[in-house]
Amino acid sequence: KNTLGIESMAHFTCIGQDEQDVDRMLAEMKSLNLENILALRGDPPADQPDFDFSRGSFRHASDLIAYIRKNNSFCIAAAAYVEGHVDAKRISKDLEYLKIKVDAGVDLLITQLFFDNRLFYNFIEEATARGINCPVSAGIMPIFRADQIKSICAKSGCSIPAKLVLLMDKYNDNPEDLRKVGVEYAANQIRDLIENGVDGIHLYTMNRPKSTREILEATGLL
Repeated sequence: KNTLGIESMAHFTCIGQDEQDVDRMLAEMKSLNLENILALRGDPPADQPDFDFSRGSFRHASDLIAYIRKNNSFCIAAAAYVEGHVDAKRISKDLEYLKIKVDAGVDLLITQLFFDNRLFYNFIEEATARGINCPVSAGIMPIFRADQIKSICAKSGCSIPAKLVLLMDKYNDNPEDLRKVGVEYAANQIRDLIENGVDGIHLYTMNRPKSTREILEATGLL
């Protein structure tokens, strides 16, 4: 941020954090001229699948957001789930929780990955109807490895359209062709989102600078 002039966003989770930890990190961020936070509940530790969030200072992301907002002017982003959080029994209930989270002090929402833009547009309509009016950036994750994407989707509850499953199966044994398919699919998603007035794009780059550049060039963003 200070050397290259590139905005940065720190990721905060509720896991293992108490109020003193958060205060210390926020003070350090202020001293470094950092202004943006993505506040998340976080996933349970891999070795503790039954991790009890209620034992910590922050049980939900909304608790962490409210605490940060109380005495700070950071720009706070939070996660949204186009198809509902995997732990939510109903999408309507997930939207109720999202409204609580936004009301706690969210400036911006970033969605979990999705591969069908119609799901995103439906989500925006439902969220708006519930009074969620902050900007929403669409989370786009390019496909680079079929097994990786399938694993992420299984954990997050994200669906994969049949046509995309067929493409992954077709090019699964050719990593470079699959990468190109992933770049093209992501670029098509982004172009459609931009044409339909999306607030922003959050590209999950997966540490792939070459493919990220190709996507940005294909969409005209770079």
